Amino acid sequence: GSNVTMPCKRAVIPYLDELDPAAELMGAVNVIEKKNGKLKGYNTDGVGFMTNLRKHGVTDKGATMTLVGIGGAGSAVLTQAALDGVKTIHAFARANFDGTYERVAEGLVPAVNAKTECDVQLHDLADMDLLKKCIEESDILVNATNVGMGEGCEDSLIPVDYLRPDLAVADVIYFPRETRLIRDAKALGCVTVPGIGMMLEQAAAGEKIWYDAEMPTEEIAEALFSE
Repeated sequence: GSNVTMPCKRAVIPYLDELDPAAELMGAVNVIEKKNGKLKGYNTDGVGFMTNLRKHGVTDKGATMTLVGIGGAGSAVLTQAALDGVKTIHAFARANFDGTYERVAEGLVPAVNAKTECDVQLHDLADMDLLKKCIEESDILVNATNVGMGEGCEDSLIPVDYLRPDLAVADVIYFPRETRLIRDAKALGCVTVPGIGMMLEQAAAGEKIWYDAEMPTEEIAEALFSE
């Protein structure tokens, strides 16, 4: 088998014999398994995120999630969260930015709503009042944009007063280890889920597919990423 990344995640699909449910819904593959002469495509990004979320004690089934960002990482989170039993997802992105909003509105959102029991609603990130309202109604907040990434970056799309202690706050960014959003949430006493765990768990999902082996992600995290 193999890994693929951009710009091959979509381009490789016509050459595969089969797709797993997440890859089929997303139309994007990052892991390929070769078995009995057949090639099967998977997308483990969302699996990695949801596994990391649960390892931090966050309940996903029946939950309401506000998701900011619907690019590659955001689409993976949205798809897997819906497949795993999240009840409602409020997805926010900038409309009329690069065509992603329209593509997701016409493709991914209707497909996920049709094939899962999740209610996915797409909103314009420009409507900050609606973002605040949706976060108030949510159990989980996820930043799936690149805002906050990079050494010394202090940017966050989410004002501190939108957060509350009983909200679980997750980020897909793994550099820095704690983004401004994660630090703000931690200071309020929220359960926080940094992105480094997502990176490890999506790799572990690939190892499981190829070798049926359990990657010791906790040991790896302790050896490589502990302070």
